[in-house]
Amino acid sequence: MNLNNSYFKIAAFFAIIQQCAMAGSLYFLAQAGSHIAKGALSSAVNHLILFFSIALLAYLLNSVSEYYSLKMRNYLWQGYTKKFFSNMNWQQRYNSFDNRNKTLNWLVGEAPKTLSDASTNTVEAIALYTGIGLTLSVFASTLGLDVAALMSVSLIASFIFIHICKTVITKLAEEAQSSLLAVNKYFQIFWDIGFHTSSEQALFNHSEKTLDQNYQRYFRATQYYEILEKVLSNFPVILSVLVLVFYLTQLNLSQSEIGAMIALLPRTLQFFASVHVATMINSRFVYLKKKLQNLANFEDSLKSLTFDFHHNKVRVIDLDTKKEFSCNALFQDIVTAKKLSGRVLILGDNGTGKSTFLKAIKDENKQAFLLSPNTHFNEKEHRHSVGEAQKIKLDALIENPIPLMLLDEWDAHLDESSVRHYEKHFEKLSKHCLIIEVRHRYKATHLPEMTHQACC
Repeated sequence: MNLNNSYFKIAAFFAIIQQCAMAGSLYFLAQAGSHIAKGALSSAVNHLILFFSIALLAYLLNSVSEYYSLKMRNYLWQGYTKKFFSNMNWQQRYNSFDNRNKTLNWLVGEAPKTLSDASTNTVEAIALYTGIGLTLSVFASTLGLDVAALMSVSLIASFIFIHICKTVITKLAEEAQSSLLAVNKYFQIFWDIGFHTSSEQALFNHSEKTLDQNYQRYFRATQYYEILEKVLSNFPVILSVLVLVFYLTQLNLSQSEIGAMIALLPRTLQFFASVHVATMINSRFVYLKKKLQNLANFEDSLKSLTFDFHHNKVRVIDLDTKKEFSCNALFQDIVTAKKLSGRVLILGDNGTGKSTFLKAIKDENKQAFLLSPNTHFNEKEHRHSVGEAQKIKLDALIENPIPLMLLDEWDAHLDESSVRHYEKHFEKLSKHCLIIEVRHRYKATHLPEMTHQACC
């Protein structure tokens, strides 16, 4: 996570100033209590006015810090997504249905949540530890170093317990992140099964059971972490309170010291609450560190495609000359710019690698346009049927032709009249563009018979 940005610096700056203001207000509150114990009511009132004024300033500063924290979270999410796509470099080896779904679920689900939690946690930690340090300084100056030292026992214990449980926290973070991604990915399957089967069928019951299992896996990891976090955050505070109470029973405090202590009691409780929160933040740093590592390495988790296709089962035919040639010959003609226009048809059974071959061409020629099934280029396509959405894409392509067009099953959802309509346009475009088509419905009446020489 890159925190070298102005939003983080501004948020952290105002968080530190806010804690300084809170410490100042605490000091004046202690002085007011001390003056009350001495009977100097006029001085006590003046110090209370200062307390409320500076406390108000602290709350206003906190609002400013939170605003810039929000801008920081938005900046980090946008930066992460841009960097991810930049690193991927639109390599066709990542262009698969599974990778697309996994990436979309990750970028809109886990990525913003993890970045938000990590950035917020960092600003809160800066503010919290600044506040704890300043509060201990006020306690030391008003109640003595011994009391401040005893109160810091809870903080030391917090670090020790977090270090002991580091491995368990890291494991729970990994489990929570992977199980949440599994839930998000399965939603699409559950959607399709729910709309295309009956709730009484075995397939629906099995899918519902699988979704519940994914839920339970995620709940189990997060609930275990929640329990561990609460134990780690409460125990240091309990330990410190017991030690402090025992110590105070052994002291003979003056009237002024008792007055200052009573005035600081609310802040004392707030201090222990801060230690409680600090322990949770410390555990979350360990928890989020693993999640941030997974965020940085997400690209490595995607499945890389290999451009393998069954050479002897794919036919490559020049529709202008009706001659058949090899996949390698077509590929080399495109790489060397030997073939710049015309229409080329690719035929073959399902699973022979026709779509993979188009992706291999696209990977070699970044300027090519690849139209694959279930791809969308603007939001208005979602408001139409599959066939109408396909027409919108084809119309846009005809209006703005690309020198190399790779069309994967462009006619799959069109009626015969629409197919003929676009056939005419492609014939015209092929005079100055190269159009390579994968089709299942092409009438192969006038095509040559499959020959051994045609193998790729």
